[in-house]
Amino acid sequence: EKRLLIVGTMSWYPNIKGTLFFAKDIFSKIHCLDREYELYIVGKNPTKEIIALQEEGNGIVVTGYVEDIDEYYRKCDIAIIPIYEGTGLKIKLIEAVGKGIPVITSKFVGKDYEEGSLMTAESYEQFLSILKKYESDLSYRKRIFELSRKLYDSMDNDIGSMLDAFS
Repeated sequence: EKRLLIVGTMSWYPNIKGTLFFAKDIFSKIHCLDREYELYIVGKNPTKEIIALQEEGNGIVVTGYVEDIDEYYRKCDIAIIPIYEGTGLKIKLIEAVGKGIPVITSKFVGKDYEEGSLMTAESYEQFLSILKKYESDLSYRKRIFELSRKLYDSMDNDIGSMLDAFS
């Protein structure tokens, strides 16, 4: 399967803006090249603009709120975090990496992490290059998995800090 996943509250401006950009400017072109690709947009309160992304045959599925997000992490191959402003990014990244799914992020999301520890892309060409390499190169997939595990392990301090803030 070739399933991509975006997760987040779809009424939050940075999620709306990033999701619309990814769906219209990047995913639509990827789907034209390879109709097997699907994009799942999962999150409560999708705006009319987000809901409108789901047209018959365009490969986009907007679920709205779901009871069990784990089902989508298991179903999908790569999580996309196309956020270019705002907060809450670390939680999205920790959740995806913790679920064992590789992540492609914007450089904004990856700015706090060691270069090369995340797959980052800003343009259609960069996303397509990563997807094609991920699809065809087993050693690359293994390396991404190992980097994701290493990144997750290094996030212990971030998780602890976040939990302390809520205590």
